[in-house]
Amino acid sequence: MLLSSEIKSNDKKKLLEQEFQIKMNWTAMEKEVNQMGSLSQGVERKGMKKGILQSIRALMETMDLSVQDAMDALKINEQDRPEYIELLKNEEQNN
Repeated sequence: MLLSSEIKSNDKKKLLEQEFQIKMNWTAMEKEVNQMGSLSQGVERKGMKKGILQSIRALMETMDLSVQDAMDALKINEQDRPEYIELLKNEEQNN
């Protein structure tokens, strides 16, 4: 629960105090809780990008689609496409 991005930092603080009897300096606690939330959001975004990249590759390989056609099929926003194209290029260079 502490890493959940859906739970507000104040609720996380209450949980630590009530459930785990952890008393901390509120300023330090708020900083730590916010960092945990930011970390979980970053992990979530990274996982989503990885899944989308796998889907693009799968469509390109199994359906013989171009990168653009695969992204069309997945309804990827135009503004996000350059990032995925760059990530795919980087993968190709590393393989």
